[in-house]
Amino acid sequence: MKFLIESDILNKLEPNITKAVELIKNNIGKSQIVIRHHADCDGYTGAIAVEQAVNSSLISRRKWFYLKRVSSRAPYYEHRDVFWDISNYLKDVSKDQAPLLILMDHGSTTQSLFAIKLAKLYGLKVIVIDHHKPTMID
Repeated sequence: MKFLIESDILNKLEPNITKAVELIKNNIGKSQIVIRHHADCDGYTGAIAVEQAVNSSLISRRKWFYLKRVSSRAPYYEHRDVFWDISNYLKDVSKDQAPLLILMDHGSTTQSLFAIKLAKLYGLKVIVIDHHKPTMID
């Protein structure tokens, strides 16, 4: 993967970024994708960029797809959010494959752990893209 800028930090993150990109690509057209982000400038900016990338890939593949972008007031992924995401997954779309949940600008702190673990318990795949101090998640 070639980045637009030279950065030692990006070079160290390249394996994880590549893994996240591949997971997103592999889920396009196969399962729903929910982009959940903090309702602030960096949350909206990151989420809209990912949404546009996914949409452009869908258009080029000419596929129908379930993509939803949802903002959250809380600066972390909270229990209300995960219950909303799980209930929409269970009622809205075919349950052939669990959704991919992309958390933008929240999700990496200990406050998000309960909700992320609950999402995983229901089979959701989770990607966290955040600039906040991370907490390790099993």
